[in-house]
Amino acid sequence: MKYNREQRTILVIDDSEIVLEMTRFTLESAGYRVLTRDRAQGSIVAILNEQPDLVLLDVNMPSMSGDSIAEVLSRSGPARHTVIVLYSSLPANALRMKALATGAHGFIQKTSVQADLVRQVRALLKQYDSNGKLRRAATVTDDPGASGARSLGLEAVDERITREPPSSDASYTVPAPGTAGSASAPPARHESGTLRLNVPTALFVDDDIAVLTGYRRAFTMEELAGEYLTSAEQAARRIAAPDPPEVVVTDLVLPGMNGIELYRRACELDPTWRHRFVFVTGAPLVSYVASFLREVGGRALQKPVDKRRLFDAIRYSATGARIFRKHGAGS
Repeated sequence: MKYNREQRTILVIDDSEIVLEMTRFTLESAGYRVLTRDRAQGSIVAILNEQPDLVLLDVNMPSMSGDSIAEVLSRSGPARHTVIVLYSSLPANALRMKALATGAHGFIQKTSVQADLVRQVRALLKQYDSNGKLRRAATVTDDPGASGARSLGLEAVDERITREPPSSDASYTVPAPGTAGSASAPPARHESGTLRLNVPTALFVDDDIAVLTGYRRAFTMEELAGEYLTSAEQAARRIAAPDPPEVVVTDLVLPGMNGIELYRRACELDPTWRHRFVFVTGAPLVSYVASFLREVGGRALQKPVDKRRLFDAIRYSATGARIFRKHGAGS
């Protein structure tokens, strides 16, 4: 993709390929130049060499966490031109503490609402000048209109933001380097102006009833609408129906038709299924499983599956499917 020198550069570091693709698409659509890395190794060198305007750092990555990278960068002179932001699905309070402890400029909670991500990135970039120094005291903002997203270091920067009278809610400044912290003005409140995405619909496929029961208990109806099948043959018929689910979560090793064949049949029906499968396995080292994952350039969540990672994968796959269909990218 061509870019000009006036574009702001954002580097996204995350071990989830789905998150990388969705974040890249969202920010590029907003006019940013976006670079991505799918591993923590070598990220510090990449940041120092590329000197992006802003870095979005996933917190939970193998071998080295994003907050550890942020801590190293906060002590690095050559990185002073870059705004370092923690980017995670962790609770806001946990991210706030990590950002303060590591010297990161702020945090953004992962959200499926693209407008919220763009707004928060834009706000953080505007809040810091070209030397990465705070332009004015930054408040901690818990934005009720952000569909669950939370950010640290945001000021009111677009025309839709309004100020409210002081309340009893505590807010804190993020002190600039070398200064003491102090109480700040009441946080800015933002009228979102965005629509919440529909609850994702997901089809779970596994031959183990206990696993399906675990999936059913893990998610509330407010999080997603689930369907549960014990065979890929049944799932293939469901996918071919006039109203298929948005996402399929399937075990790769199944009796009869396996998850790999299910995926291939789905892609023959509709190319957007390439972006709408979440693979789960308890046998990542089985040769045909490993070969398939290399072929599709993806990875499988390993059993027992972490609920947060699974939900993020479902949510981003559902969002991606809507974007790909809207822009004709799946054809």
